[in-house]
Amino acid sequence: MLVTFEKESLPLDWNGFNEFHHGAKVARQDLKLLRDYVAAGEHQGKRMPSLRQLVAAATAFPR
Repeated sequence: MLVTFEKESLPLDWNGFNEFHHGAKVARQDLKLLRDYVAAGEHQGKRMPSLRQLVAAATAFPR
């Protein structure tokens, strides 16, 4: 289904792009969003221990 689209998009390396876009870049964006949620919750006086634990676990996960 995407072969025609890939050919029309040359010289773009779709495999390389998808590996980049759906790999580490998205993980970094997700972690930033979670950290922002922790900060916002703590700013409102909430402790956010579970979300902090999730962020810590995700940060320690090897890529």
